[in-house]
Amino acid sequence: MLESHSVPLIGLVADGERDVVHLAATTIARSLGDASRAEWGCDCTFVRDAGELRATRDDAIVVTSMARYLDRAEAWGTLESEVRAELAAACDRGGAVFVCTVFRHIDADEDRARAAALRVRIRRLNLLAAEISHDTGAYVVDVDRVLADIGGRRAGTDYRLRAGPGRELAAQTIALGVLGNALDAFADVELQDAAADIVRSRRPDVAHSANVPQLTLSRLQRMGHGGREQVIAPVAYAVPAHHAGWIVRNVLRGRIRPREALYRFVGSVRRRGVRGSASLLAQGLLRQIRAER
Repeated sequence: MLESHSVPLIGLVADGERDVVHLAATTIARSLGDASRAEWGCDCTFVRDAGELRATRDDAIVVTSMARYLDRAEAWGTLESEVRAELAAACDRGGAVFVCTVFRHIDADEDRARAAALRVRIRRLNLLAAEISHDTGAYVVDVDRVLADIGGRRAGTDYRLRAGPGRELAAQTIALGVLGNALDAFADVELQDAAADIVRSRRPDVAHSANVPQLTLSRLQRMGHGGREQVIAPVAYAVPAHHAGWIVRNVLRGRIRPREALYRFVGSVRRRGVRGSASLLAQGLLRQIRAER
């Protein structure tokens, strides 16, 4: 009988993106199973808002999307504050949080005035995703970057991700982000890397026929030391160097729990090694001392 393993994943996305996240979960489970020859599952559940998310297990991986905010009627300043607060609260739960950007393509049948407003909001939301990642340590899954390299016509989809091969590529992009950054509590580093390689080998045909960045080790920038070095890739931004300073600052201010800080530091040790992690912690303390002067 095969040993069984499971990865908990929660989707907080627009209704039209649920199938994409479910496919990403299936991709994660299948690749881990193929790489280990064991039985793997990825228990994917969906919630509709931040209130429902608070009631879920706090170690689950969260995949959310900026597309949730496209049709909100609030003025941008009000909406921006709400988005920042919601995603900061999601990050404070304890598990890894992945924020998907919005594909910038809008179909020609869209009303011209609405299309113009959507383009502005998509640009603002995608920029905000990067800023929130900088402030909270959330990971950005840059769906827009990957699909824009193909183009809306070839991808067969638009910002809603309703159809076409672009949906599969978006799901693979999410899966690669999770496999590369969030599974230390569930699988060893070698298994994570092997599963990611399997996902890359199964890219849809549309990706092979277009100028999509190849996520091979020779194309990635490596930083640090240890069994898993910090990897900078276009589909998921790794935790930035200043993140240690953010952890120190927010522990001192009581905004994150010491247990969460310890979890993040242990993850850093696994990726960078003890020396590299101690160096980052020292940098974080130094940043905080300077900021208090």
